[in-house]
Amino acid sequence: MDLLPLVNGRSCDNCTKCCDGYMRAEIAGKTMGIGEDGLPVPCQFVKTGEGCGNYENRPLIPCQVFKCDWLTNEQMPESFKPSRSNAIFSTRTIRDVEYTMLIEAGRKLDSEVLSWAISDALANGKNFAWRVLGNIFWIGSEEFNNMMDEDYPLLENIEHGQDIS
Repeated sequence: MDLLPLVNGRSCDNCTKCCDGYMRAEIAGKTMGIGEDGLPVPCQFVKTGEGCGNYENRPLIPCQVFKCDWLTNEQMPESFKPSRSNAIFSTRTIRDVEYTMLIEAGRKLDSEVLSWAISDALANGKNFAWRVLGNIFWIGSEEFNNMMDEDYPLLENIEHGQDIS
């Protein structure tokens, strides 16, 4: 398994944003994520602002493997730690297409965070998507844009991507 190294000096400490229900996952038979009412359903084991209440027994996937981009990307500003920025950056690969998803985690995305992320994606030719108030927006390569168009064709408020390849 290829695990990205952590940026020197960065750690989760008391950040629990990835466990607070802003991301979807199955943990010990229970689903965490945004509920039908639009509110986050946290992991059953999280002690918000403290850490995992089942740390020694947490599952390999997703708990031990997942690292938000703030932990692994030294270019990301220190202030973008999810517990400070209320935003989670998560790089993923779906159908052999890598992209970074930016997820609101506690309040609307801060313009500084979103502006930095869009500028970084455009400057470095990265595929990038972000979720705001239940809508998904994206920019990226033609392959990425086509994939996103296929995955999200029924959403009415989609801002279609721009080819940056």
